[in-house]
Amino acid sequence: MSQHTVVAWPWLLLTSLTYILGNRCRPFGLTGGIAAGKSTISQLFRAHGAVIIDADDIARGVLEPGTWGYKRLRASLSRGTTPLWPQVCQADGRVDRQALREAIFATPAVRRVVNQATHLPVFVELLRQLILARLWYWRSFVVLDAPLLLESGLDRLCHTVVLVTAPERTRIERVMRRDSVTETQAKATIAVQMVPAEQIKRAQVVFENSGTQTELRNRVDAWLQQQGL
Repeated sequence: MSQHTVVAWPWLLLTSLTYILGNRCRPFGLTGGIAAGKSTISQLFRAHGAVIIDADDIARGVLEPGTWGYKRLRASLSRGTTPLWPQVCQADGRVDRQALREAIFATPAVRRVVNQATHLPVFVELLRQLILARLWYWRSFVVLDAPLLLESGLDRLCHTVVLVTAPERTRIERVMRRDSVTETQAKATIAVQMVPAEQIKRAQVVFENSGTQTELRNRVDAWLQQQGL
C-alpha cells in the first residue's frame, strides 16, 4: 500500500455533501511542500479576510484526551503483543506527538494504523467547520489549509488549489532549523508528500517561493486582487 494512498470513503462523503449543498460550499485549497512557505501565504489570506480551516490544527484537536479521535487511536495502538500506545502516551495521558511522529516515519504499518484511526474524526470536524463558515456565517473567502491536501484527496473539495513551492535544498535546511532534526530526518519528513512535479499538475495556482518574503507577498497580493478578494 502506497504512503500516498487515499482513504476513499471519507473524501467521497465530503465531496458528495459539498456538491449537494452547492458550489458555494467549496473552499479554496492551500497546500505546499513542507517548509516551502505555506504558512506565509495563509497569513496573507487571513489578512485579506479569509476564514482559514487548518487541517493541522484539526488533527491536533482530535487527539486531545477524551475526544473520539483520541479513543480510536488509543484502541488501535493498544492491540497486538507489543502495543505501541505506552510508548506514545505521556504520564498525563496526552499523546506524545514527537514519539508518535517518529513511530510513523519509522514504520509504514504504524502510519496506516494511525491514519485509519484519525481520518474519520478529522474529516467530520473539517466538514463541521466548512459548513459553519459557508452556510452559517456565509463567508465567501474560505481556505482549506492542509499540507497533505493532494495526498489525502481533499483537493476534490476545493474549487481552486493554491500551491506554494520552493527548492528542495532550501526546504531541507528550513526543516532542519525549524525542527532541530538531522538532514536524513528532514528528507524523510519531506518524502511524505508528493513530488513537486505531481503537485504542480494538480494545482490551479502555483507560487514559487525562491525569492524574498516581499516578492512572495507582492505576487500573492496581485493574485488576490485579480480574484476580487
